[in-house]
Amino acid sequence: MGVPPMKHGQDARATRAGKCFCRSARIPCALAALVCTVLTAQAFDLVRDGQVRAVAVVGENPAPTTLTAAGELTNYVYQITGARMRISAAPGEGLNSVMLGVDYKAARTDEICIRFRDKTTLELTGDMPRGTLYSVYELLEQFGCRFWAPGNETVPRTGTLTVPPEFARVYAPPFVWRQAYGQSTSSDYKFAVKNRLNGTYWGHPRMPDEWGGKVQVDVGETLTLRWVKSKVFFKDHPEWYTWSEKENKRIPAQLCTSNPEALAQLDKEVLEYLREHPDTKTLSISGNDSDKYCRCEECKKVVEKEKANSALLMIAANRIGRLVARDYPDLRIVMLAYWASEKPPLTMTFEPNVTVCFAKLRDFATPIARNQHYMDNMLGWKKLSPNPLYIWDYNARFSNFILPSPAADTIGPNMRVYRDHGIAGMVAQLPWGSLADWVDLRCWLWGRTAWDPDVDSDRLIDEWIAGACGKGGPMMKSYWDLLLSLRKSIGPYGCGTEKWLTPQAILECHDLQQRAIAATAEGEPRTHAQVEKLSAAMLCAMVYRYKDLQAYAGAEKVEIPARDAIIDRLEELGKKYRCSTYREWDDYRNMIKKMRAGEI
Repeated sequence: MGVPPMKHGQDARATRAGKCFCRSARIPCALAALVCTVLTAQAFDLVRDGQVRAVAVVGENPAPTTLTAAGELTNYVYQITGARMRISAAPGEGLNSVMLGVDYKAARTDEICIRFRDKTTLELTGDMPRGTLYSVYELLEQFGCRFWAPGNETVPRTGTLTVPPEFARVYAPPFVWRQAYGQSTSSDYKFAVKNRLNGTYWGHPRMPDEWGGKVQVDVGETLTLRWVKSKVFFKDHPEWYTWSEKENKRIPAQLCTSNPEALAQLDKEVLEYLREHPDTKTLSISGNDSDKYCRCEECKKVVEKEKANSALLMIAANRIGRLVARDYPDLRIVMLAYWASEKPPLTMTFEPNVTVCFAKLRDFATPIARNQHYMDNMLGWKKLSPNPLYIWDYNARFSNFILPSPAADTIGPNMRVYRDHGIAGMVAQLPWGSLADWVDLRCWLWGRTAWDPDVDSDRLIDEWIAGACGKGGPMMKSYWDLLLSLRKSIGPYGCGTEKWLTPQAILECHDLQQRAIAATAEGEPRTHAQVEKLSAAMLCAMVYRYKDLQAYAGAEKVEIPARDAIIDRLEELGKKYRCSTYREWDDYRNMIKKMRAGEI
């Protein structure tokens, strides 16, 4: 067999040489690989009829990621064909050469390059340190490999693996920083890398150097927590912190940026840090996770003039920007615009080395292009900042990660908006816990669309459901479509589903999930696990809405499972799939206890 067609959504714009040889001929995907082999002369063989025809060449002193890339290529070629490609420092006599990590001058960060040097030499390379590794995964996806979730992959089986000589791919993602902070990608760095995610924030995922290392943008809450810590200084210097009009006293909520002594301490700590960490590229000067900004007379004057709490943070961020500009010219100061500071000021501007990470909690079932308040604030910051913005995004219900919250379909459209407005990079808080609602899909889709926002994200969702759920795919697709047809707005907090999920719909969804579980019970362990994990969402909703279900069952004369049996099943799934949490900072086992006690 030859190489299957390019991934869904990829077209001629994604290549610099050749075109999508299957789609251009309007050949069904299932037949495309066969046709390519028949029609293409002198195809580049990796394996033919179970016999190795190529060697993976890494050179005499390969980079760590080059060795990882070679190992991944040969490992998956073996899984596909049963033939073992050799890894060598030099080409093998009579064999084609797959040259990995050859010298390459990339134009952009994380750029990949797949190209033929001649009829017997294929180069897989790119921007170091990750480009070569990403090129391998790009090629493996052309062969039909898919990486749906940790422990859930599709690997085709064939005795012949070829690359048509007209195939080439040079591509770089629009975002330098790409992180999905969710259970799937943060618990398995290999899964993150396979989906071209490179970011590590809060230490997740921990990406070893041989797997490409990390891109880390400092975007966290730092004032009073990292810099001028309130737990260290508040007792002796309460005047450095928030004046609360409501409490008529100083509280350790935020830094008072009108206090010269507090700012002098900030200067001192930042310079000490940079002397110890001179290679720092980004540094956060941001408020903490609180809406209690200072209202002393001087701070109040600033807020009244600028009509925004963010002006208080800009005083500190700009001050540090000026302080470090000469000695650390490559350093960017990052200010988090979040919650009570998400609104831009009226007149203030940023220093040339300062930028913003914009974060806004919102209804994430609505695309940001239709959220005027979100767009006004994001574009306001874009206008103010001399450097591209970062985004801290969301697609999770923090009050209960497991309850149904279908919103993955907005990820792709939002990514295109971010790309079109020149966003430099982003992190998204996605659901946590192995039983979180559609968590594997969200993490996978975030990686795929952050890598290439032009892909058809609806088709990707369909592809994921079919590939990740196997024989249960048709039922899970019906379940997904039903959820989307019913849903209303979904915010990051609250556990209510009454406005959109009727008792009848709950039972219909539960039935579809049980049918998917039954369909995968024999011979499909990976997809069976996937649909079992997905079933937790509706089981959780059934417990939360059990009184509604009882009323509906009585009126319609239908049977429903016993409440204790539903909780038993949730407990069983939690143990089986080691679910750690069900909401922010709370153990999954506590949810089960609360359900049994009638508190949920």
